[in-house]
Amino acid sequence: MKRVIWIVLDSVGAGALPDAAAFGDEGANTIGHIAEKMNLNIPNMLSMGLSQLPGLNLPQAYGAGAYGRCLEKSAGKDTTTGHWEMAGVTVKTPFPLYPDGFPKEVMDAFEAAIGTKTLGNKPASGTTILDELGEEHMKTGYPIVYTSGDSVFQIACHEDIYPIEKLYEMCEIARRQLQGEHGVGRVIARPFIGTGKGHFQRTGRRRDFSLKPIAPSVLDVLKEAGYETLGVGKIEDIFAHQGLTGSNHAAGNPACIDATIEYMKRDFDGVLFTNLVDTDSIYGHRRDVEGYGKALEYFDARLPEIQALMGDDDLLILTADHGCDPTYKGTDHTREYAPLLVWKKGMVGQHPLGTRETFADTAATICDFFGLPERFGAKSYLHEIEAGCEEEMRRIQRAADVVENSLGRADITIVLGSGLGDFGNDLTDTKELSYTDIPGFPKATVPGHAGKFIIGNLADKRVLLMSGRFHSYEGHPMQDVVMPIRVMARLGVKKLILTNAAGGVNVDFRAGTLMLISDFINMSGKNPLTGPNMDAFGPRFPDMTEAYDRSLRELTMHAARELDIDLRRGVYCWMNGPTYETPAEVRMARVLGADAVGMSTVPETIAAVHAGIKVLGISCITNMAAGVERGPINHQEVMEMGRHMRGEFAALLTHVVEKM
Repeated sequence: MKRVIWIVLDSVGAGALPDAAAFGDEGANTIGHIAEKMNLNIPNMLSMGLSQLPGLNLPQAYGAGAYGRCLEKSAGKDTTTGHWEMAGVTVKTPFPLYPDGFPKEVMDAFEAAIGTKTLGNKPASGTTILDELGEEHMKTGYPIVYTSGDSVFQIACHEDIYPIEKLYEMCEIARRQLQGEHGVGRVIARPFIGTGKGHFQRTGRRRDFSLKPIAPSVLDVLKEAGYETLGVGKIEDIFAHQGLTGSNHAAGNPACIDATIEYMKRDFDGVLFTNLVDTDSIYGHRRDVEGYGKALEYFDARLPEIQALMGDDDLLILTADHGCDPTYKGTDHTREYAPLLVWKKGMVGQHPLGTRETFADTAATICDFFGLPERFGAKSYLHEIEAGCEEEMRRIQRAADVVENSLGRADITIVLGSGLGDFGNDLTDTKELSYTDIPGFPKATVPGHAGKFIIGNLADKRVLLMSGRFHSYEGHPMQDVVMPIRVMARLGVKKLILTNAAGGVNVDFRAGTLMLISDFINMSGKNPLTGPNMDAFGPRFPDMTEAYDRSLRELTMHAARELDIDLRRGVYCWMNGPTYETPAEVRMARVLGADAVGMSTVPETIAAVHAGIKVLGISCITNMAAGVERGPINHQEVMEMGRHMRGEFAALLTHVVEKM
């Protein structure tokens, strides 16, 4: 079974297209402007990569998916144009628009064919025109005809005046007449109910009567190749029933999502194509920002239901057909980028698909997915989706799965430095997991580094300890040095405490000093972010202005004062090792502003900040660096001083965790 689940979030635009000004839509931004007005709670779409799109005012989030945005090549900003293009049919000549109403010859022919006069014949909002003409319609029986900023011929009739089948019959007459020069994209039946002005409501029995697509679409190609092509919502109307093997004309987003889920419970090979129209018809045109935002949140909350029914070979595509910015002037659609989110089971990490040159790239991708040669003059992004599942991300995810299955999740992670490994004894209700039992995990080789995870309770918090870390000087590549931090990120860790044994550079320090790290200097010549960016975790150029979180530093200083611990502040300098620093290197570090020097912590800090984890760093000054005091330095003394400082260090850590 191999399926594409293709969902169109109607009118959910992702910012004005470069030619938006020509359509009167300069500055439109449906998602971005909603996000400015309200705190959108859409974590599932954010985790697929929606937050990575430019200009949408969304919080950064990382997870699994591929993300991009699509330019519209077709000359328009309406439902038919958008859906046809994403299905591979580009409309080069725009459908006719009627800003002054329909010509006399059009209306005369229509009224003659239906045997009655009409009301309206002008552009209008669907709700406004009912208030304006609904009562007259009920008195005279004349159908209300109106258009909008789209290429539509809309007929509104009260269901008590015209039976629904009679309204559909009038629409079919209009559809047969409106061809060629006056070939509007859609004729729309707009049934309504209500007793009078202010009480009229459109019903869910709307029907769209579209032109037949001007060329074969991806639906036709798949159907001819023997695949099922199923439509939900108004898909059957948009494509004039062409290219579909089955359809459910559900009305409203809840019903359309339900219908999508019911189809997904069936075994079939092919495409399931769903339109969710409420964002456009109920909230976009009516410029209802809050309603629009809540409709997005409703879909996002149900997205996991759809993902849970996906098979190993299924592909999920979320996109839009145009914009309808509810904060923008007027009531019409807006010419915008369509967001593009793609997901498949087992996918790890986020991968950018860039700005696609046409909506039709989705049709090309679907054909590519099913091994069909048609590309509709567009480019498939299938290989770019698969590139998002790179082996390193898979290795990290496999390790994260083992840690989670063995130990569960924790609120806080603490990395223990040399000589500090027995802090695990302070935890209760503990479990342990050796690094050797985690597939693909590096091995700890340094004395004093036990090489295991310990999870337990500390100060009423669930805490995960790393007893032992990985160093560049051990020969580990940088991706191994920071792998545990990335595993923590996959497990949802938001706060990380890094500890280390360090040499004192500041002449006011002494062995036994505890130092709160305020900043770092990287003298190693290495950076864990070198190479292709891992978009699953963070941006290409993360800010390190406050690598060590200010609020956590303030909390820690307050905790130290309460315990009467002399906690100093200072800058930590990372040198690669394994040799201890020379006196000349120590003098250089001091001139550069360092207070302590060591062989760890900085790469972990960089990786954590990149992944959006708040970092706190504490150094145990276990010895004074070379040249500050007489005598050689050895690792045994470092570990002994670490054990000597254990009591004060443990008390501080416990109190800090308690305050977090």
